Amino acid sequence: MFLDRSNNNLSSNNQNGKCDIFDNSPLVKTSVMLALSVVILMNLVGNTLIIITVYKHKELRRTVNYFIVNVAFSDLIYALCDISVEATNMAKSSIQWLITGTAGLVF
Repeated sequence: MFLDRSNNNLSSNNQNGKCDIFDNSPLVKTSVMLALSVVILMNLVGNTLIIITVYKHKELRRTVNYFIVNVAFSDLIYALCDISVEATNMAKSSIQWLITGTAGLVF
């Protein structure tokens, strides 16, 4: 959206009112999904190693390291919940919520 100087109204570049976030070529979709998959994989490996390392070595069990484990755990949750949903939306070219019923309302 931008400010149209001619009549001082907000107007959109998109004339048909359709969101074109998913109107990408198959090559772009494949590239983005590959990049998201690499991000998820690296996130899972790296953060899991951090959590296991602090758990296995008793000398690392300090307040600062518990904070680091907490951040690593939240990064894991983010990768599993948000990035995977983004990849799914890109694959199916829509933003429809996949979970229905009471669970869908809760989430």
